[in-house]
Amino acid sequence: MARLKRAALNDFFNARFGYRLRPALPLGREAFALRPDKARDGAEMVRHLPAPHPGDRLLDVGCGNGGFLLLARDRLGFEVEGTELDAVAVARAAARGITIHTAPLPGMGLKDQRFTQVTLNHVLEHVHDPISALREIFSTMVPGGRVWPQVPNLNGASHARFGADSRLLEPPRHLVMFTPDALRAVLQTAGFVDIARLPQENPAPSLFAAGWMIALRIDPAAANAPTPPPEIIAAGVNAKWRFSGVSDEAEVFTMIGFRPRHV
Repeated sequence: MARLKRAALNDFFNARFGYRLRPALPLGREAFALRPDKARDGAEMVRHLPAPHPGDRLLDVGCGNGGFLLLARDRLGFEVEGTELDAVAVARAAARGITIHTAPLPGMGLKDQRFTQVTLNHVLEHVHDPISALREIFSTMVPGGRVWPQVPNLNGASHARFGADSRLLEPPRHLVMFTPDALRAVLQTAGFVDIARLPQENPAPSLFAAGWMIALRIDPAAANAPTPPPEIIAAGVNAKWRFSGVSDEAEVFTMIGFRPRHV
């Protein structure tokens, strides 16, 4: 069953993003067309990356132990590098043969015009100066290169419901919070063009549950954390279905922007 699912997913990637992955299950793409939620999850799994051309290089900022870079290299065919500050994660990624840079953002010190794709999965909310960070990323990208940031959404329905107790805020780790309009403005200020939102599944149920626990001063990560009452579960499920896709009230959102081909 796992092999069949992988083959169906490969056919979806081939159709949606131009890959030539094998094995590919015929009609896999049609199966995903019938399940928009699965299609959104699958596209987000590969961070909406189009199939690479020979030599295309991907940078994942805040790459952790390199799990996504391993997928991008071994399954999708990119040349990959990452940045990470956690020494244990760096060691694990390096053991997988991945080049990891340990300088902070901003301040990475990477060569200009090196990367075709740069991804930042829940990174920008952790930096003090997102504009300077994105300007530095802009300089590392080839003309026409694409940046892919995903961040929590200050307009998320769980923040509207729980306010200061929202799990999205996560003080003191989250230093800057974004709305879709704010991130678009930051990307534009950094020099990116053709900025667009990408559809994705909305993880509202878990964030509604966490907000309810935080409001009661219960650690959502505790092993013995209680189950939220039915009305909180129902509100989370309702928000998931209402705000999946592209919605200003989704809990998280993803954008892409491009370095102009001619500057």
